[in-house]
Amino acid sequence: MCAVAALESAVVAVLVDGAGWLRRPDGVEAVALLWQAVVVTVVGFVCWYMGMQRIGAERATLFSGLIPVAAAGTAPLVGTGSYGLAQAAGSALVGLGVALGSGALTRTGRTGDEPRAGREPRSPGPDGDRGRAAAGRQ
Repeated sequence: MCAVAALESAVVAVLVDGAGWLRRPDGVEAVALLWQAVVVTVVGFVCWYMGMQRIGAERATLFSGLIPVAAAGTAPLVGTGSYGLAQAAGSALVGLGVALGSGALTRTGRTGDEPRAGREPRSPGPDGDRGRAAAGRQ
């Protein structure tokens, strides 16, 4: 389906813009594309999956609510919008929701020894393995 959509977009672009539909980005656009490709995509995915591994999918999903906050915060930096009172209020509400949902406001401190949400504590099995499979063989 993506290939069909790309082909349709190319046909419309040729009809609307003619030969100018596909051009080489200038220096500023090239830097912006590089930033999007390297920092936003690669670093973002690495951080996302590390977070999922650490705190579990249930709580990590709450942080996807921060995507519009990041967009609102970066829009003025790239000249495509402004950050005003409405954006600040929305950002504060999203932040409060993430903090409440993740339990950050209700926990007194975590030592790291407690099992993660929805997971059983791991225990060594008879042959030294770790995990549920080894614990089930005991």
